[in-house]
Amino acid sequence: TQAAAPLRVQIASDIHLEFFKNKIPPLEEIIQPKAPVLALLGDICALGTEEKRPVYRSFLEQCVLKWDVVIVLAGNHEYYSDYNKKTTVQQVNEWLRATCAELKKPAHFLQDASIVLSNVRIAGATLWTDIPLSQTVEVAQSPECVEYKLNDFRKCFTSALDPNKTKENQAKARALQASDTNSWHKRSVAFIKAEAEAAAKAEQNLLVLTHHSPTFQNTSNKEGEGKEYMKYCASTDLEHMFKGIHTWCHGHTHFNGDQSIKGTRVVSNQRGYTFENVDGYNTECVIEVPRARVGCRRRGMCSMM
Repeated sequence: TQAAAPLRVQIASDIHLEFFKNKIPPLEEIIQPKAPVLALLGDICALGTEEKRPVYRSFLEQCVLKWDVVIVLAGNHEYYSDYNKKTTVQQVNEWLRATCAELKKPAHFLQDASIVLSNVRIAGATLWTDIPLSQTVEVAQSPECVEYKLNDFRKCFTSALDPNKTKENQAKARALQASDTNSWHKRSVAFIKAEAEAAAKAEQNLLVLTHHSPTFQNTSNKEGEGKEYMKYCASTDLEHMFKGIHTWCHGHTHFNGDQSIKGTRVVSNQRGYTFENVDGYNTECVIEVPRARVGCRRRGMCSMM
């Protein structure tokens, strides 16, 4: 029998609608519909400042009318907030989840969550980076460390108590710390590992979608080399997890690529800031994931590679 056509997923990230000073350009200038599924991999628009939210909601409303399925991730910039307001990560997650559910056709907000489309398991997360203790202010005792340099630790806020009780803890908001993002990183890693196991058990291919990058290999601009703190701003070495993952798509680095590492395809398609000229952004970037699990030949079945 003829093999089923692969699942086609269009990807885009780092559109940064918040930086458009005037009117947002037409959707087709940003993304041209070329696949049934659209995955927005974060940094689409800052949402901690409430006046930007209608812009993002309008963008999503257009997307759900053009694609059969829309998947939404939060990047670090989605959480950026004014210091006086201190909108928390938890509140932004709450808004995104509610907004995606309220659209004319609901979108899927994936924060350590997954969906299965046509026998392909899709797992999504922000996947904050893993910041070593040597890159924290307390240990480094120097401004040349991630926790000092990165705007995330000045412009993102969190509830000081139970992160699941947003409203009760609104008054307790404080700036993010590396200990917060490291904790979320570990939670996302555990989630992705569990999804890989579930996909294998169900004989599904796994597509992982994250904002931050899962490898240091060719995912960031070479200009950052030589500055130790730069690598931990964007990526974590998770190549040991690649086995069992068909494709891993990410954003965040404003550096586009398509490569194979340890049998896993690693792809990014990032537009970048309005004042940047990011090479390689494609308004029609589509990846394909076979509906039959790669590697099932070991069980005498088939291989779709």
